[in-house]
Order: sequence, then structure tokens, then C-alpha cells
Amino acid sequence: MKKAFFVIVCSLAAAAPLRAQDYNGGAGLWLGAYDAGLCFKYNLNPVTSTEWLLTFPYDGAVLLTGLYEHNIPVIDRGFHFYYGMGGHLGMHSTSKKARIGVDGITGLEYSFAETPLALSLDYRPGLDLIRSLRLRWDNIGVGIKVTF
Repeated sequence: MKKAFFVIVCSLAAAAPLRAQDYNGGAGLWLGAYDAGLCFKYNLNPVTSTEWLLTFPYDGAVLLTGLYEHNIPVIDRGFHFYYGMGGHLGMHSTSKKARIGVDGITGLEYSFAETPLALSLDYRPGLDLIRSLRLRWDNIGVGIKVTF
């Protein structure tokens, strides 16, 4: 098992310099002021991407959020500013009431050229439309993704 893990790690390290600065997709973790969970991002082209988050807000719900994002290269190679919008749906674990709403996102991401990693800092406000009309304006978080 250790040998297989070592071979996989060495293969990823060897392939990292061969890939372009930008990546096709990434999967990882997201930790925010309002929730935490898993994230998956797929770049449709250099300008647009989709991002999916399965999050567990600290109020006991489970949410699936889908976002459509525009990417703009900034500062230096590897840095991208992005913004977009989408929606979420989920359920509160104790009351079993549905939650449906809209979300926005803006952030800055850095993808490393030497390693298959990307780090992000996001601002992701949301508005619950079903369950209760509630604005979540304070959701700032960080993400780390393994890119491929």
C-alpha cells in the first residue's frame, strides 16, 4: 500500500510542471464563517467555470450549492479573480424543512504551477427564499483544492 501511494505521489509531482498554469478541475474542502464542506470546480473554458459545494451550515442543515462563475486573471500568473451566481437547495436536519435560495460569489484564487493545488478566498452571500426569507451576508471562507 505504501508503495502504491508513493508511486501516485511521484506521478503527480512529475506531471505538475507539464500542465498549464490553469487547471481543468479541482476537488477539495471549503471552510466558511457560515458553513463548511466539500467543493468541486470545473473550468468550462479559461473564462467560465462551474462550482458545486456540498456544505453543512452550522445551523444543522445540509445544502447543495451550484454556481456559475466568470474568471479574470489578475496580479500574476496563477491568480484569478472570479465572480458569479447560482442557487442552493437543502434540508434542515432537525425540522426536515426544505431550504431553497440564491447565492452570489466573488473571490480570489491562486493555483500553483509546481503542485496540483489551488487556494481560494471567497465571499459567498446567500438568500434563503424557502423555509424563511433570510439573508446570509457574512459568509467569507477559504478553500483548498487538489487540481487535475
